[in-house]
Amino acid sequence: MTIKHLLGGVAAAALLTGATFAQQVTVTGAGDFQGQVVALEGGQDLAGDLVLEFDLSGAFAGMGAGGAVRLDIQIDGATFDGPVSNTALVSAGANCGFGAAPSLGGGAGGNTVRFSSTGQLNLCAAGTATITLPIEATTFGEQISVSATFTATADAGTYGPVVSLDVDADDIVSFDNALTYSIAAGAAGAGELDANGENLLGSGILGVLSVAYDDTLNYDLADTLAAANIGTDNLVASGELTVTLASAAGIDFIELDGVDCPATGNVFTCAVDIAQLEIDGAHDITFDVDGNGAVAQTPSASLSLVADGGANADADVFDGVAATDLAEITLDDGLDTSSLANANFAWVRFGTGGTESNFRIQFADADEANAVTEVRVDVDAGNGVDAQTVTLVAGTANDGFVVQGATITFNSRGLGAASGQSGNADITGVDLQHSDDEPGVGNGTILRQLINRNTASFVATPGLASDN
Repeated sequence: MTIKHLLGGVAAAALLTGATFAQQVTVTGAGDFQGQVVALEGGQDLAGDLVLEFDLSGAFAGMGAGGAVRLDIQIDGATFDGPVSNTALVSAGANCGFGAAPSLGGGAGGNTVRFSSTGQLNLCAAGTATITLPIEATTFGEQISVSATFTATADAGTYGPVVSLDVDADDIVSFDNALTYSIAAGAAGAGELDANGENLLGSGILGVLSVAYDDTLNYDLADTLAAANIGTDNLVASGELTVTLASAAGIDFIELDGVDCPATGNVFTCAVDIAQLEIDGAHDITFDVDGNGAVAQTPSASLSLVADGGANADADVFDGVAATDLAEITLDDGLDTSSLANANFAWVRFGTGGTESNFRIQFADADEANAVTEVRVDVDAGNGVDAQTVTLVAGTANDGFVVQGATITFNSRGLGAASGQSGNADITGVDLQHSDDEPGVGNGTILRQLINRNTASFVATPGLASDN
């Protein structure tokens, strides 16, 4: 719970029907409710003195000599934790007093109190009235506010018959959680299984649970926890972390800080140790997964907490953490993609006829050539050919690419067959999909050979580099 501010420091309201006077009321530092901050998770008791100070200087100058005023004060969100005496309101100025009969004292458990003036108010030239109200918060989570109403009961003169000082809009106390629990997904790629679905790559951290508290808060009101003593043992009785998977197939274990979490079907339940919830601002909990044959999925985790008997069980923090996505468990297909340098060629034939093209990609060795699973040819729109990426797979010269030792070849016939189009277009790049255990594939070089298949003659050029 956080006392954010008290009446905004100064709350002003006109006490006269005209604008000739504006009385001020402040909340002083003499009480427990000046600038204090209390954790909502702390004990149920929040009690202390609310001290209001009224500036009465000249407030009643327009009244007659027999003028009298009644002051009614109402507290919302709190009650008096002891009787309010008739002498609780003390005025420093002559003829500015309040408190004698027929004023009414507020009783313990009440939330209203009335005071009546005791002096000749029209002579109250300079005076400060201070009232001390012993209050206790009754409903955690609701704001505490105060209102004061001055009502003329005799010889009002030019003083208004009913004048209110209403400060409901300014919180005496507003509540917040000092504790913060959050679950975040683990590092990118942490949930990736290898091609066989056997082992996690990297750290294997699927998620992190963090426990933090707002160390700007104070804890020094009566019956609340002192900052140095805040710990799980007097806030949280127990905790439970639940990790849910779409499928538990192939998941060998899920661990919470190295401790196995028992599974029921696809739900893993981890008992949260008190030490894992200590409020040190930096304590993390990790989830580890290792499996054989696991499927790609995104697990989620949630946290439930049980409040200690000395804590405020109604605090939002004990709602725990709702289901939150962890890092995705993905399957590594064992493939990478590399782009060849200098792989742009102008006006390439697709299909047969005219001037056709043969392409040769040279690698350092046969292992690199055999590692290629797809040749992807990027094409701009041309004559009879749409802009696209043509994917060639291993096959024959007529329909795909051919591996010959440390060389891969493909030609116009294969481009036409794979694209289903016939014409000419510019090739803007060539990418190779290959097994990731051959990273040198991308260093291969590509050359083009032009072939004119004429019934009278056959002309083939030597290997040509790209058209840069």
